[in-house]
Amino acid sequence: ERLEIAQTKISKLPSEFSGLLYLKELNLSQTKITNLPPQFKALNQLKSLDLSHTNISKLPSEVCKLKHLETLDFRGTKVVHLSKQVIQLRQLEHLFVGSDDYSVNARVTLPDGIRHLRFLKTLVTVDLSRCSTSVVHELSEIRELKELAMVWSSDEQSLDRKYVECLLSSLRSLHCLTCLTILGHYGCSMEFLHSLKNPPSLLQSLKITGTLSKVPDWITQLKDLCYIQVKVCKFGDDELIVLGKLQNLQYLKLGLEFLPEKEMVIRTEGFPSLERFSVDCRVLWLLFDKGAMPLLTTLELKFCSGQVNHNAIPIVGIQHLQRLNHVILRYSTLYDNVPGVKATVDTMKNAIRNHLYPIKLVINGIEDDLEANVLRQHACTTQIKCDGDSKIESEIKEQREDARQQGNPCILLL
Repeated sequence: ERLEIAQTKISKLPSEFSGLLYLKELNLSQTKITNLPPQFKALNQLKSLDLSHTNISKLPSEVCKLKHLETLDFRGTKVVHLSKQVIQLRQLEHLFVGSDDYSVNARVTLPDGIRHLRFLKTLVTVDLSRCSTSVVHELSEIRELKELAMVWSSDEQSLDRKYVECLLSSLRSLHCLTCLTILGHYGCSMEFLHSLKNPPSLLQSLKITGTLSKVPDWITQLKDLCYIQVKVCKFGDDELIVLGKLQNLQYLKLGLEFLPEKEMVIRTEGFPSLERFSVDCRVLWLLFDKGAMPLLTTLELKFCSGQVNHNAIPIVGIQHLQRLNHVILRYSTLYDNVPGVKATVDTMKNAIRNHLYPIKLVINGIEDDLEANVLRQHACTTQIKCDGDSKIESEIKEQREDARQQGNPCILLL
């Protein structure tokens, strides 16, 4: 019932392949396949077809004859437009196209009539800014949709007020949506999202790679949020308080598009469930209060410069993160010799050395041997102490032996 041909050099399926009448799952991912034979449509029991990362350039008409197909994966292919034939797959639940970044391969458009795929639960990743207004409106009729990933660009259509309102209206109607991803190129404005007002209340994951002026106010309504990725031009105490009140938030990934004028203080209140905290900012200036982020295990920091001023310490309070066990530092190797970058790295290393528990430090993908050095230092200290204790014990034994010979009871008490 299941056949795996993934990661092979196969470039063509033989016509005899149609004889696998009871095949339900077929994985052709990462092969050299460019098309499918006409006989492929005979596999009418097929429920899952993976053609990701192949040389397919358009949706094969044979696929659209598979009436029982539930999962179709075209990610990482040359397909840039889904033909209207796709709406024949009325049982389709999971449709994967495009890619998970803002690239040419991610910019796949949908045909009119997408509303007929009413059982669709997953739609990843489509370029809605290049789809017609009618297609965007039809999304609101796919009531069971749980995961949506879309590409948004700052072209004329995406700036059209009626078009944007149509998109926002559709998003508000997706009451089952739990995962929303909106991809944008560097500097792409996502300001229209401030007008969403009433987002899908069941959202658990929100990823926005374009730029916002600030964290949207409506984010406080999302009580089930576990993951947030957002890039903003303004972030201060008020935004920290807002995000800190999200009781189920486990992973926060912040991109800060500005130079901080003061340190970001992570206070005791808030972030009760946060396990991973990621900050991407040109200059780091963080302070963790005692009791801040009590469940944090992973801290990821990306930067490219040093302190805001010579008196600023880039990272303070690491010792207060009692469960921290993994620190990741990322910066361009072009800045290796920048004094501020060195100071930031040295500050973190010193903080880890002085932490109560061992912490793994990874710098630009390479694990630092800091922990090994700490362990070696601890071993040397222990050995010196043991050697010292042995010497003291030897001296006491000698004194006792002398005492016995001299009959001195005071020394014998030792």
